[in-house]
Amino acid sequence: MTIIVNFFAGSGAGKSNLAWDVSAEIKWMGGINVEYCDEYVKHQLIEERKTIFQDQNYIFGKQHYKIKRLIVDKLDVVVTDSPILLSAFYNTVNAIKNNESIDEIFNQHVLNCFNKFNNANYYVERVKPFNPFGRFQTAEEAKQDDIKLRKMLDGFGVKYQIIKGEKVSVEPLANQIKSMVLAQKQAKAWKEK
Repeated sequence: MTIIVNFFAGSGAGKSNLAWDVSAEIKWMGGINVEYCDEYVKHQLIEERKTIFQDQNYIFGKQHYKIKRLIVDKLDVVVTDSPILLSAFYNTVNAIKNNESIDEIFNQHVLNCFNKFNNANYYVERVKPFNPFGRFQTAEEAKQDDIKLRKMLDGFGVKYQIIKGEKVSVEPLANQIKSMVLAQKQAKAWKEK
């Protein structure tokens, strides 16, 4: 089953850099079919389409489709800097900010969809300077989101490994993912015997 590598953190922590670099590193290793699945919302940010961010149902649907279409028998790994579980996080953040009730049914639906994937989750510890380009949050707001997001992951019982959002994390992480793929292939071969 395709492994979905999810990077979690607030904006500007290095999720995209890690996702790109880990995808490339795995491709360079050879023998593993990997694809990077980018953030649907990133393109909306660059175009400054701010109103779309109030509709997490729409964003969830777009990102869920982007990931789900990549889960095919021929693909071993999908790496994303925009896990679908972020829709539940931003649904909650937006509701609180707008003094509205949190749509817990939506959040549970997102979690259920997320749990159907074969996930490998990584929480990115912020170490690089914050770049405000293409972001709505300030550096301080992004740091607050880091804390809130980690609490949400813990509250949902999502298991994750903490990694630093820096270049030196790439090779060990790519090797870890390669080991997971090889173990999965070996287990599948044993079942088929």
